[in-house]
Amino acid sequence: MKHSKSLIFDNENWEADYYKGWLILRNLEHEVYYSVQLKDTWTKQNITRFQFKEAVEKYGLDKACECFKKLSVEWQEMKSKPEETEWHVMGFEEEEERWMAVNG
Repeated sequence: MKHSKSLIFDNENWEADYYKGWLILRNLEHEVYYSVQLKDTWTKQNITRFQFKEAVEKYGLDKACECFKKLSVEWQEMKSKPEETEWHVMGFEEEEERWMAVNG
């Protein structure tokens, strides 16, 4: 597989790429992409790369990716419209079970 020059982390489960201020996470098992951008509220500077690298150093790539995917636009859209989401196609069977247990 050809990798871009900006690929910053990867393992058997995830690839993390940084492109034009956005962190792009790719779940290799389910072929799902998540895009995240974080900005400092005071300075308005992009802090995405710094925060992600710090999380990887502290907790490892898998845990950092699981956390940052929940900040992504794609994850937020999926959570706000669960009845319209194809959970099994996107590979979120476990999340569906958890959501159904909480929300009935």
